Amino acid sequence: MRMDGLREKDYRKTDDIYRVSQAVRTLARVVQLARKTIPDASLTSLLKPCCFDVIVDVAKKMSTDKDQPALNVGKTIGCLLTNVSKSKYCAALRTSDLEAQQ
Repeated sequence: MRMDGLREKDYRKTDDIYRVSQAVRTLARVVQLARKTIPDASLTSLLKPCCFDVIVDVAKKMSTDKDQPALNVGKTIGCLLTNVSKSKYCAALRTSDLEAQQ
């Protein structure tokens, strides 16, 4: 969806593609680290309120629990998950899936 949000393929810049792929890699790292706590974790399953603590722990591991802390990683993960949640909610509205909307 993010690639479609960019302009036509002829007008896309290489930096735009890298920005989208970086976001996807970050979300993949979140899921990969969450699977150490919840073995069958997926991006969809991590969007539930019961997994909030897992996401916070993953963000800590990715940002401050290393030699050179990257303090903006938590904010980046939060923004990415917010966008994923909005997209998932909109898809649930289109399909009239009340459980997914909640």
